[in-house]
Amino acid sequence: MVLVEQGIIGGDLNTGVFARKINFDNLYIWLILTVIALMQMALALSKFILNLGYLPVFILYLIFSVFIDLM
Repeated sequence: MVLVEQGIIGGDLNTGVFARKINFDNLYIWLILTVIALMQMALALSKFILNLGYLPVFILYLIFSVFIDLM
């Protein structure tokens, strides 16, 4: 439990250090890519896709997860 708390504190401190080095002029591009990636994940879990069966949902979810990991 202590390691989790120390990891959270360390992550917060590292975020502050790296945030100073980030150029926010092109932040809108990353926000758009994130929204597109999350919309695809929501599509994979929509009611229409879930009614198709187990395999299509699994494949779509896996493909979209890989896309998010590549970002």
